[in-house]
Amino acid sequence: GFDTGVPLAMSGLLDAGLLRGGPVPPTYDTTVGLALPFGIAVILAAALASVHRYIIDPPEDSKRKRVPKRRHIIMAPEAWDEKRSIRTVPRAIECWVKMPPTARGGVLVGSMSEHIDRGVNLEINDDGNPVLVVRNRDFDFDWAADTDLRTGTWVHLVMTFSSNAVMDMVLCFVNGQEVDNSVLDERIPNTVPSLAMLVGRDYTYRVDKAFDGEMAHLRIWSCVLPDDVVESHATGTNRIYPSLTEADKSDAAKELEERKLDAELYPFHGKWLNAQLRSMWPDQAILNAPLVSIDLWVRLTPGATGGIVCAGTPGPNTLTLSIVRETGCPRLVWYSAEARPMFDLTLMATVRRITLDWVHVAFVYNQAANRLVGYVGGDPAGEGYRLMGTGSDPPGIPLSAIHYGKESVESVTADSLDWFDGEVSYVRFWTSELRAYGIQTHAGGEMVHSARTVLPEDMRLAQLQREQRMEALQERREHARVQAEEEAARREEQEAEARRLRDEQDRIAKRQAADAQVKVATFMVGKRVEFVDTINSSKLEDSYDVEHPTFAKANKDVLAGIADLFSDDQFSRVRLEVHCKTGTFGSGDPTRSRPLQTLTKALGLDNRSLGLDKQAQVKTAAEELAKRRATSVRDSLMRAGVPEARMQIKWTGLAQTSEVAFNPKPIVLD
Repeated sequence: GFDTGVPLAMSGLLDAGLLRGGPVPPTYDTTVGLALPFGIAVILAAALASVHRYIIDPPEDSKRKRVPKRRHIIMAPEAWDEKRSIRTVPRAIECWVKMPPTARGGVLVGSMSEHIDRGVNLEINDDGNPVLVVRNRDFDFDWAADTDLRTGTWVHLVMTFSSNAVMDMVLCFVNGQEVDNSVLDERIPNTVPSLAMLVGRDYTYRVDKAFDGEMAHLRIWSCVLPDDVVESHATGTNRIYPSLTEADKSDAAKELEERKLDAELYPFHGKWLNAQLRSMWPDQAILNAPLVSIDLWVRLTPGATGGIVCAGTPGPNTLTLSIVRETGCPRLVWYSAEARPMFDLTLMATVRRITLDWVHVAFVYNQAANRLVGYVGGDPAGEGYRLMGTGSDPPGIPLSAIHYGKESVESVTADSLDWFDGEVSYVRFWTSELRAYGIQTHAGGEMVHSARTVLPEDMRLAQLQREQRMEALQERREHARVQAEEEAARREEQEAEARRLRDEQDRIAKRQAADAQVKVATFMVGKRVEFVDTINSSKLEDSYDVEHPTFAKANKDVLAGIADLFSDDQFSRVRLEVHCKTGTFGSGDPTRSRPLQTLTKALGLDNRSLGLDKQAQVKTAAEELAKRRATSVRDSLMRAGVPEARMQIKWTGLAQTSEVAFNPKPIVLD
């Protein structure tokens, strides 16, 4: 839907191949019986020689080194809006071009975009030089031939690679003669464009990149074109590729004159057209210049409610154009650079018509008065000034794409009904301020870029597209429902499998813990870990040091044996619990136990500021001692090789007896 305001004339490909033929075979006397087999053999040999000469080895006038066949043409457009997805590496591009000396050039054919990693462009720069651009991931090649094509006459142009298999040279031919070449330092990688090749532009959609001139017989080849083949194409002697006829030239010139006439009559030439939605329904439009005016045709059929015509994702300089569902009045909400609404204008006229006619709608930003004006059917229908607190700067380039028929991509889900309910055609975004008389001309269908009102086929197409969108919405809903059911079944299956694995691991852990408990109990028969029970406030650490010289050797043997038991992988699902208990040190009443009283003072628990009574003081002291003893045992086991992650400590104060117990516990998964 991008209109450059520049003509393009394309002609078809003549259906003609290589010459075929054969001579009259010689005759022989076959009256003699013995000569008959010999004659037949000679005739067969002559026939085979003729086939080899004229079919396998064609005559010299059609024989070329690596002559391109018809199958090597991978794109031969016949219209300005034609495009082709190429699945083969392009190795030659040729066309006829005609450019006046004042032309600015542009893209002849291309697939470049800011968002793709593989693309090919053939362009004409501002100096009239042909430019080949190739991008393949990190490889960027941009070469301009030293020749000016702005001669005002038809010129045959070929840009091809050398016949060398490594493609180390690019050649430029004009009118069959080589005019420039480039020897490359590195090989150009085989590049298949990621996007379809467009005629007269590329996917940057920049107005200055649209081709300014006439073009015919554009061809993209999957093979290299040798010098003699290029010359035959330029002179029209090769029957595969026809020369430019007078009919082609006159049609292109007539179209160009019509466009020039229209451009002179009306000041709104195609160069001001930023983007448009004409007779197709694309997903979005990406604007590359500040927006000033919008116009469109809309039609609400019986039962249609309207809704979002087009909108960008809420953000700086975006907008939302809609038809109010209740009234049918057009509404435009335009956001400032700070992403706050700066205009919110609902027109007073409705687009609903008893006659069900198409209605022209336009919104224009008047920078001089800093106001927004709306038109319905070519007549003013309302105006609104800028909202307070949004500054006075003119609108900038929208930072997000403008989505057609819906609020945004994210807002349309399987259960959403945000699609526009109605028919829309010729949505156009302008970088210039449309004047009142120009809008009236647009509404009357007489402007060159308004296609002389909406045609009946546009109505049928809009209705068809509406039905297709509703069908697509239903398909997405059904697809989402099926996906949700499949996802729920998959999650349930995964959860069941996870539960099964978890239960199996728990059973393994419990079995290992039981086996470990038996081994630990057997090993600990007649053995114990002991600590010094004499509490000395100056050497408090002696009472919880498991490696104290008094019991160092016996404790070391016990802990080494425990460590050996847990070094075996058979207890990988078992965690060793070290449970340390401290008693009352021989006294029935813990508050009268001298060791505990000494321990309480050593730990500072008798401080009145803590507010602890005697019972609480000795209990806290006994638990602290048990904790330190358990920590000492754990540290010793770690030094003996038991990982810290495989152990946990537990302590109890004021138990019946002081002891250290080793209890294997299963590691249970969450």
